[in-house]
Amino acid sequence: MAQQAARSPGLEEWRPLAEYHPVVRLVGQWCWDQASRGLPPPSPGGFAVRVGIPRKVMSGWTTTTPTDGRPAYTLERAAQIAIYTQLPLRDLLTAGGVLSPDEPVYTRADAMRYVADLITSEHAQELELPFEPSPVVDWLRQRAVAVGDADQFPGVGRP
Repeated sequence: MAQQAARSPGLEEWRPLAEYHPVVRLVGQWCWDQASRGLPPPSPGGFAVRVGIPRKVMSGWTTTTPTDGRPAYTLERAAQIAIYTQLPLRDLLTAGGVLSPDEPVYTRADAMRYVADLITSEHAQELELPFEPSPVVDWLRQRAVAVGDADQFPGVGRP
């Protein structure tokens, strides 16, 4: 890695990742991974510009150590990073202290799957649903496919 840093100016600006708050470690690791893929790795400030986060905010994050507590980190910032990097939003929210590991985070397809599972579970009678669940489950599964989650519902093809 030291050889990569010497060739990649953006990596020279990163301290060892263990010195950062966990959320910054995820971002730093993503930046290092860019170098291993032969892509130009961004510096912390360069990453901020690419993602649309003010440099001052990123600077605050990179000066927060693991023992300082949580940096000024929000759901919106986590979403910006997740969209740009394709890192899992749940990981970014948990590392940033926005969520505990036990709190659920659902994509649209996950939420549809959760409801479909709930209304077809053995406990569905306890819900006292005012409707027959089968058409709703079918609709939820079709919608999940439409939002790009066909793998989660085996046997249901894309329309």
